[in-house]
Amino acid sequence: MTQNPYAQFDRPEPGRYDDGGFDPGRYPAPMRTSILAICSLVLALLCFLPLGPLAVICGGLAILFIANSRGRLGGLGLAIAGVLVGLFTSVFWMMMVVGAMSVQQQWGPAIVGPSDRMMRDLDAGDFAAARKNFSAFLDAAVTDEQLAEFVAAYKAETGSYQSTPSTFLSWIGAIIELGPQMQGAQQSGDGFPLPATFDKGKGLVFIGQAGQPQPGSVLPPAENIGVLIPPRTEVWLLDPRTRQPVDHSAFNPSP
Repeated sequence: MTQNPYAQFDRPEPGRYDDGGFDPGRYPAPMRTSILAICSLVLALLCFLPLGPLAVICGGLAILFIANSRGRLGGLGLAIAGVLVGLFTSVFWMMMVVGAMSVQQQWGPAIVGPSDRMMRDLDAGDFAAARKNFSAFLDAAVTDEQLAEFVAAYKAETGSYQSTPSTFLSWIGAIIELGPQMQGAQQSGDGFPLPATFDKGKGLVFIGQAGQPQPGSVLPPAENIGVLIPPRTEVWLLDPRTRQPVDHSAFNPSP
């Protein structure tokens, strides 16, 4: 018997080897999910951060690599989802940036500017100029003498009005700092809170508003004015409940 018992291990099986190499067509490598596809979807889902463009780039590359992998890469659905969500979040953040720039441009002249000028005019006793920012109702409801008494009343607590935040971000920071003052304060309908600096410290000017925006402003004219002073002091021109002038005659600045 001359048959070699080990000969079976020396003969290649048909189709298994080609010139001694591994046949990838018959035995393909296991499929794995594209890391770029996973990164694309994760970045897209972090919608609270402006990462949409990165998600689109990663997803696009993942789709290209998956298409050229001959089945060795998976995750096409993840990559497509990452691209679509990334495009949506990119558009959202672009709109947010454009909106923020628009608000920043209008903040001084069209939003806080008229209210700031009104408070400066009241503080200086130029009631004719201040009344240009009043609604028809407020203009008819108070006399110049009552305006003078109101100014004297809040000056007794705060001193003279100085300024208000000039940028949107500084306004947000001041509102966060002074927000507790608004807790439990009387409200005068819809209105605009104006953080302010006075001689004696910081306060919050609340300007009740109604009607259509006045020329040169995006806000309606003033229908009431209140000065909120830490910790719980409130000085109102009109009583927010009755809409009648508050009696500040004890602070009459006239001789």
